[in-house]
Amino acid sequence: MDMTTSRAAAAAYFSNTVDIITERLYALGYIKEKAITLAQRRRIMQSQARMERAYLPKLSNAARSGFENDKRNTLAIMSGANRKSLSRKATVNWEEVNYDLYQYFANAGDDEWRALFAPLFRSIVIESSERWSSAFGIAFDVQNLDARDYFNQYTIKFAQEINDTTERDIAQIMARAQADGASVAQVQNQLDALFSRYMSGELPPDEFEWYTDRTPAYRKELIARTEFTKSSNSGSFETFSDWGAPKKEWLTAMDGRERADHGAANGQIVGINEAFIVGGSYMMFPGDPTADISQLANCRCTFAPVLS
Repeated sequence: MDMTTSRAAAAAYFSNTVDIITERLYALGYIKEKAITLAQRRRIMQSQARMERAYLPKLSNAARSGFENDKRNTLAIMSGANRKSLSRKATVNWEEVNYDLYQYFANAGDDEWRALFAPLFRSIVIESSERWSSAFGIAFDVQNLDARDYFNQYTIKFAQEINDTTERDIAQIMARAQADGASVAQVQNQLDALFSRYMSGELPPDEFEWYTDRTPAYRKELIARTEFTKSSNSGSFETFSDWGAPKKEWLTAMDGRERADHGAANGQIVGINEAFIVGGSYMMFPGDPTADISQLANCRCTFAPVLS
């Protein structure tokens, strides 16, 4: 047996011993609240990773469909503006174009994103709750999620945030178009490039000239991973609250790819209605949408109940 194997065996033996002692002390009443065991932690993180692998392609495809819808409607608005300018024998009314774009993203755009993602969010929440029920032997009451305020607020906020970011990037293009006296065709080319960047992460170097930050976001995969963590953990928070769990524990995938802030938060235990403190942000659960984006994007963490 080599040194690495010996260390792994010793670590596993120590982990199992700690778990056995903890279980015995809990059974005897010396420990009133019991965090998850190291073995449970490993199983939970493995289960989370399996769920993520299963849902990321579905979420990514939904994001692509959302951006394709936005691209089609945005280009249609530009074509409509061009037809109006020709019929009026005047230049494009950019103020009118901006208003039409605002109306689309504030209304139809939000509805389309919610329609694409709500069924996936619903499935993720239910599967996560069933997973916890199986792990802890506590019944899960499958309810109509659409009737629950938190689920509706989650999907509304999700769609608004997606479209707010898209609107900001488009506003940048429109401002440059007006300043340069660009043609509708030129603007359409830039809008096409923007959505291509969102969906594939690719953008020819000569297309960057229209972006003041020069780094338009590659968003499809970012949305998929971030929203998986948000939706699964927001559903788990509701489940743990329904169970009456007094506390909760932050769990980080400690594989060398974790954020330093999230590595430091690993194992942090707080009251069920108290916030974890993660890198200066207050978070009710990993992926809490109220936290700073620096603590949300591409997060793979989860959390578990501490039961009495």
